[in-house]
Amino acid sequence: MEEVLDVYQRPLDRRRPVVCLDEKPVQLLADVRQPLPPSPGQPARQDYEYKREGTANLFVAFEPLTNWRQIQVTRQRTRLDFAAFLTERVEKRYRQAEKIILVMDNLNTHSPASLYVPGRRLHGHRAGTQPIGRRSGLAVHCRWRPHQAQETLSINPGAMNH
Repeated sequence: MEEVLDVYQRPLDRRRPVVCLDEKPVQLLADVRQPLPPSPGQPARQDYEYKREGTANLFVAFEPLTNWRQIQVTRQRTRLDFAAFLTERVEKRYRQAEKIILVMDNLNTHSPASLYVPGRRLHGHRAGTQPIGRRSGLAVHCRWRPHQAQETLSINPGAMNH
């Protein structure tokens, strides 16, 4: 954990941005009864009963030094979804960066194996693979326990509640 705290103390460097990645599964809920709007002296009222409309996954990328964040909704949480989310960030926002400093937990989809796509690899070079994009600079720092202090969503309270 000390390693991650040291990463957060680094000065802002656009060539080596610090990016926290996290994700959160959510339930999609619908009202069974129409909520009642507020009226003079009466707050809005909503019934506790709901209808489950499925699930979704929220990916978040957050730069603690610039307070920038981006959230993407996917239907599911797979290695390919994670790789696609990360690839899009690399190709669009961090195109000019020399190296991206990633801080993420050790969820099963957040591993180097997730960064391989058939015939391609997101970072580094290896025989028989090609990097996704044109760069090969990722440095990964893991928060080894979920819900540890300094977690992306703790740093950025309410990021996924809106």
